[in-house]
Amino acid sequence: MKKSQLLWITVSVFFPMLVSWAVETGQTQVNASTSQTTQANPSEEVSSQSKRFIQSQWGLNDTEWQRYQLLMGGIRGSISQPSLSPLEALGIHAETDEEQRGYAKRLAKVMHDDAERVLAFARVYQEESNKLYPNADIIDKALLGLSVPTPSTANTPLQQGDRILFFTRTGQCQPCGKQLSALAKATQHTNVQIDVYVIGADNDEAIRAWAATQPFDHARLANKTLTLNHARHLDQTGRPHRDCPL
Repeated sequence: MKKSQLLWITVSVFFPMLVSWAVETGQTQVNASTSQTTQANPSEEVSSQSKRFIQSQWGLNDTEWQRYQLLMGGIRGSISQPSLSPLEALGIHAETDEEQRGYAKRLAKVMHDDAERVLAFARVYQEESNKLYPNADIIDKALLGLSVPTPSTANTPLQQGDRILFFTRTGQCQPCGKQLSALAKATQHTNVQIDVYVIGADNDEAIRAWAATQPFDHARLANKTLTLNHARHLDQTGRPHRDCPL
């Protein structure tokens, strides 16, 4: 018997606790290694939670979510804006007309609900702002003396081609009417478009009745440099789905 083997037998006989300790230590190391391997990476867990949240926000099932990720990993993700929604991506690549229409309907509902939330917050914000600053102007007075920009007026707040979104309501709001009238007059001879969004109008007739009380330039209404719109008809880019015909 070799000396090393004899030494190990001697250790086993006279110091059995050492053998037990060695086994336990080895097992502990295995358990620790296994624990480290199976423990989730915090950053990966956060990323996974974020993806699940996005999936639930858009109402996608697992199959739709996987297809969306696959699409965005290909050409669609390379040529589309980063803000392209999952429903848009899936709708663009829908395999049937019915499927495409289904995604369009779901997107329309999501955008409508979001617009309602935005407008609800905007109304509350305006109420609180009016309480804090009751005498504050709705429109910067610097905008009311505009002329067509020239090289010498390069710092003019508004320039040709600009577009103004003006939110108002059909009810009594004297400051709103005065500010809208002043804004329309200030931009009358400039290439600045004004899109008026009317809150609280249930139909086109309500907007027509309200518009009849306003000093609108019908020529601007005709050439679409001044449009009247339902506040609920905003799309995700902030543009109106349609204007109210007069």
